[in-house]
Amino acid sequence: MPPILDVVIPVLNEAKTLESQIMKLQNFLAEHSNLNFVYQIIIADNGSTDDTLKIAHNLASVSQRIRVVSVGVPGVGLALRTAWATSNSEYIGYMDLDFSTELIHLADVEKIFNEKYDCVFGSRLLPESRVKGRTFKREITSRVFNSVIKSVFNSSVSDAMCGFKFLRREKLRDALRHGAGCDGWFFCAEQIAGHRIYDLPVFWQDAPGSKVRILTLTTRYIADILRFRKRVKLIHKTL
Repeated sequence: MPPILDVVIPVLNEAKTLESQIMKLQNFLAEHSNLNFVYQIIIADNGSTDDTLKIAHNLASVSQRIRVVSVGVPGVGLALRTAWATSNSEYIGYMDLDFSTELIHLADVEKIFNEKYDCVFGSRLLPESRVKGRTFKREITSRVFNSVIKSVFNSSVSDAMCGFKFLRREKLRDALRHGAGCDGWFFCAEQIAGHRIYDLPVFWQDAPGSKVRILTLTTRYIADILRFRKRVKLIHKTL
């Protein structure tokens, strides 16, 4: 039987675009015969107050390849951790709903896992990456933030916050053991702990109308980095 890969899509108040985007992903998977894995889509709702959860359940009711996880409160990291913890698939990962990272890179993920890597991190910051529509402010902020992560955690990963990451499910326990546990977006970067990571240059196009607030997010990231570093130090002392 082919390997199974769970693609988690974290959502928060995405009623306007959820159905069309999930259908886009389904159609892509159906049309690309070069994909050898079996793909399952997990819609991970984290505290939506609009019709997002209702639409997600409607989508799941007509497709065996879609399931829904809801944590009831805001927290992307919490939603991802819950979705991954309830998975029985060989591989797990996530993509942003806007699919800023081109879906065709799923084929790259398959090839990389066949090369025995633990994780695949999409990167917008490698020389081979192709990025369109990104503002200068967001580009500089991203590069500075990733430089901080590389320095603090002695990591070679170029873009820890790109919304395109996949890992072997068996390695999730290792990540949690090494301190991964943030309920927010920084959980996506915490997978650097204890893993053999492939840095994948991607084609990435900025989605119009992004909800990201750079100053607010940066403040949260800095606090999360400090908390993660403290957790890692405490864990290493007890090992």
